[in-house]
Amino acid sequence: MKVGVIVATYNGIKFIKEQLDSILNQTYKVDEIVISDDGSSDGTFEYLSEYAKEHNDYNISIVKNCGEHGPSKNFENAYRNSTADVLFFADQDDTWTQDKVEVFMKAFEKHPECGCFFSDAEVTDGALNPTGKTNFDYFFPDVRELINNDDIYTIINRDYIVKRIRYGNVVPGMCMAVKREVLDKTVPFDSIIIHDDIIIMYSALNSQICCINKIEAYYRQHENNSIGVIGGNKDARRNSLAGLIKNSEVNLKSVLHSYKRIKYFKSIDKKSEFPFLNEIFETEEKRYLAAKSNCVFGFFRLLKILITKGRKQIHPLKTFLLDVSMIVFVKKKKRIEYFKKYNL
Repeated sequence: MKVGVIVATYNGIKFIKEQLDSILNQTYKVDEIVISDDGSSDGTFEYLSEYAKEHNDYNISIVKNCGEHGPSKNFENAYRNSTADVLFFADQDDTWTQDKVEVFMKAFEKHPECGCFFSDAEVTDGALNPTGKTNFDYFFPDVRELINNDDIYTIINRDYIVKRIRYGNVVPGMCMAVKREVLDKTVPFDSIIIHDDIIIMYSALNSQICCINKIEAYYRQHENNSIGVIGGNKDARRNSLAGLIKNSEVNLKSVLHSYKRIKYFKSIDKKSEFPFLNEIFETEEKRYLAAKSNCVFGFFRLLKILITKGRKQIHPLKTFLLDVSMIVFVKKKKRIEYFKKYNL
């Protein structure tokens, strides 16, 4: 199998060298590295071009993303310029352990029935100092209950993973490697739903997923993370009237994302094996319709959701309050115009 890495960059001059060095310094050499740059203005693209020349013993391609921008579309552009059978995702600001590719390729050989594989990662600060926590701790703590203690490779139960990700993803893309056929089926990526989320949803329903119980990367947290930010005080800012007013427009994005995400998830459940996806979709569709209504109708629609469907949401009362603040503090015309941008 031809092994490749797709890297997405955008103003990543500060950390990109460490990431690329860690990819080149693998015990299992990859066949190609495709880097897509999303219009950097800090010299990243120029640096990448020089880096590729200095390491011409590796097959490194640098391409510009001239289409729709954003992390998912940037990775999509890298994929479209790749030819590998197995593809690793690499963010510009993380680093890999030296045996990452080797460990993953053993998983591909041992479990050829799987389309998607993921490992754990050490969470670090900006200087790569460990925080004492891993990705499993933050995103998927219950996976430890599923792990086979006699082997680092575990196939995740299909029913379990579908239920586990019904409201959100638990596997960051930087921990992931997939077979090309998975991307063939999921590209083009929806610009609203993050690429790793799409891949996990598709793989959960149409393939099998293998968990690798080993730290194979360092997940850097710094002030300029574009996605995958751990922690923060976002909720604290909203837990007051001033916070609700200030962040009311943020919930438009939340409603849009939740609606489009569950709509996609439901659409790839071709045999309707998981009826609860339809139930969640009904709730999210009602949130979306409420977000397009005037204050009075919107309030009663949201209240009905809270009473009849709230038990099926995560933090139903909190979601209700955020949604109400949105329809109260954001004008209906502005809300409708927002959704029109996404053909809704």
